[in-house]
Amino acid sequence: MKLVTAADADGRTFPGIYDAGGIVDLSQHGFATALDVISADASTLVPIVDTGGDVMTDATLKMPLVPRRIIGTGTNYRSHVAEMGGTEPQRPTANFIKLPNSYAAAGDDIEIPPFCLLDYEAEIAIVIGTEVSHADSDAAYQAIFGLCLANDLSARDAPTTHLSLAKSGNGFCPIGPWITTTDELDVADIAFELLVNGELRQDSNSSDMIHSMVDI
Repeated sequence: MKLVTAADADGRTFPGIYDAGGIVDLSQHGFATALDVISADASTLVPIVDTGGDVMTDATLKMPLVPRRIIGTGTNYRSHVAEMGGTEPQRPTANFIKLPNSYAAAGDDIEIPPFCLLDYEAEIAIVIGTEVSHADSDAAYQAIFGLCLANDLSARDAPTTHLSLAKSGNGFCPIGPWITTTDELDVADIAFELLVNGELRQDSNSSDMIHSMVDI
């Protein structure tokens, strides 16, 4: 399932299920937001996914959800560590947060601050659907609702002692356009890339992760 948030011609926003034919409006099934869908019992979604519903073809995709928080972990790709001449960390590290003003939808225009040395990194965002603590591997995997793409923009000329601020300019974290549930993915083998004006700048795969998504 690909979970989205969309807007109709009147500006009404609603959660939906995306497929090639359009978007099924989940607000018709009692869900007000994407977070309501993520928090729901999966069994309530199965008949909707199986039977569908009224499909909208003229809706505009928005940010798939408004995250409660975005926590970034750094130094987690073997090739990147090797490129930088560093040492692979023994455990996952939470290096920074993205502040709410940085959240944006895929395709949104982003105003680059004056004199900002802007950098970009394609990332896989893990969407946690269930609150867990001290979880084992199975419980941690079950807590993952799905994955989406994110662009981790940074002001590289900002002081490194303020990493979260350097990564939290307005619109510095576009996410989306949808969240794909884990039943449709092999989380250990997801290829993704980043292009700038049609030029390939990043080509990676989740198989290159030092610590798996479950470990994170």
